[in-house]
Amino acid sequence: MGDATEETFELEDGPVDSQEPLTAGYTKEKDGEVYVVGEKDRKKDIRSFCLSVFNLMNAILGSGILGLADTMNNLGVILFYVLLLITAFLAGYTINLLLITSKHSGEKSYEGLAVRSYGRPGKILTSIMIVFHCLGAMVSYVFIIKKEMPELVRVLANSTSVLSGEHDEAMDPWFMQGWFLMLVVVLFVIVPLASLKDIRFLGYSSAFGMFCMLLFTFTVVYEKFVIPCPFSALHNKTTEILSNITEEEPQVCKAELARVTSKSAYAVPTMIFAFMCHASMLPIYQELRRPSTKKMQKVAGVSISLVFFIYTLSASFGYFTFYNKVKSELLLTYSDAIPTDPLIILSRIMVLICVTLSTPLLHYPCRKTIITTFFPDPQVFKWFRHLAVMAGLLTLTVVLVVCIPNIRDIFGLAGATSSTSLLIILPCVFFLKLADRDKVSRMSRIKAFVLLVFGIAFMIASVILIIYDWVARKD
Repeated sequence: MGDATEETFELEDGPVDSQEPLTAGYTKEKDGEVYVVGEKDRKKDIRSFCLSVFNLMNAILGSGILGLADTMNNLGVILFYVLLLITAFLAGYTINLLLITSKHSGEKSYEGLAVRSYGRPGKILTSIMIVFHCLGAMVSYVFIIKKEMPELVRVLANSTSVLSGEHDEAMDPWFMQGWFLMLVVVLFVIVPLASLKDIRFLGYSSAFGMFCMLLFTFTVVYEKFVIPCPFSALHNKTTEILSNITEEEPQVCKAELARVTSKSAYAVPTMIFAFMCHASMLPIYQELRRPSTKKMQKVAGVSISLVFFIYTLSASFGYFTFYNKVKSELLLTYSDAIPTDPLIILSRIMVLICVTLSTPLLHYPCRKTIITTFFPDPQVFKWFRHLAVMAGLLTLTVVLVVCIPNIRDIFGLAGATSSTSLLIILPCVFFLKLADRDKVSRMSRIKAFVLLVFGIAFMIASVILIIYDWVARKD
């Protein structure tokens, strides 16, 4: 990426504390001097590294995992793998650009890089993109509540219509409708949590969310060997047919290697949405013990590689279970096929808890960005402003959830706009503006410029194709 100075080992905190044992240690060399790092110090470094990997993985993993099987269905297997790999590489590459830019400029936050690059207009534009991304993630979480909660309530209530595959959602009473159950959760769980001045205790939900994603991936892999194809032939001891899907077209039990349809326009934006973590990366970098560019590059490489593996597993086994009948929200497909399966029920409960707790947790940085960018005296806490911004954000979230018919639309639009800006466009802009020309090669700047042009063209093309698909569906 840059010259040799970017690759040397950095021991920014200097030699280790002389009170720590130096026997059985190891050495690192910098500028011709050898530093002896003790075993105890090495363990602290490893622990810090592992914690940073966990935090960055947690920042990446989210609701996007539920849409990747549908993405594979819309692209075909080979095209999906190629584009997912390219997206993962782009995420790692632009993280590296941010790290180099942060080191050269001395700025430690995404917003700080924006201010340093283009002053207040740059900060406003970056803040808008961050708000849009957070809003998109919140909408996807509440959308999952809207879709999953009625199904779970009916299964737990042992509804005979669900078990017989004859259930009609339109016949449900109003208090069993998705919009009503969603409002109950928002008003009585999310609003009280989002109203609090401090929700540090919800930080534990991050670890729980990671566990939910891993459990979901395990469920997807396991159910591949349980659900037959076609899955409408699946039987239970007490019922004839568990599937409640009305077959519009026969299920095809064969994977397509490559395909392009109108829905393919959502594919890469969904992938970009699934890998977005750049606004959270710099704070994680600062929390590293003895932070260095090279060390954070390794953290990013390990995190993105592990997430890529999880995404590939869940998308592949989800698609290879249902093929052309996979839904845009993967968990609903399993719920249709085997609604009373204990593992599916457990996964649904944990995912619902996870997204319910993650919504107020994600709402806080969104509100903070709005207050610090658009209000005077942001450092002064004001309850009216605190609650008013919260009410506006959650109201907008609920309205969008009610109006948007498919979670694919959320992933696609958010991925094409805010996620593309934060993952591709802005890191390149910051690098070209702030990186020291004497310390980065000309080729690195050319690559960043080409990637910037690609990001802008991709965003415009994706938005046009998505809007065209919306218009075509209405017609």
